[in-house]
Amino acid sequence: MLARSKSVLCFGDSITHGLKCAGGVHKRYDRNVRWPGVLGNALGPNWEIIEEGHCGRTIDRDDPIKGA
Repeated sequence: MLARSKSVLCFGDSITHGLKCAGGVHKRYDRNVRWPGVLGNALGPNWEIIEEGHCGRTIDRDDPIKGA
């Protein structure tokens, strides 16, 4: 019998996305360095980690779903 996997949704900002700024260039840290990847490694293979990070999500405009 196969073990049922569980899912964790990591929803957040540039930290969740893994933004790495160096010399004016925006890149992402490798999957195993970003905190959702570290979490996935700690939890083990029966967990699915879904990364939904978006840089600057509400910095320059109002949140369209705030209070919805």
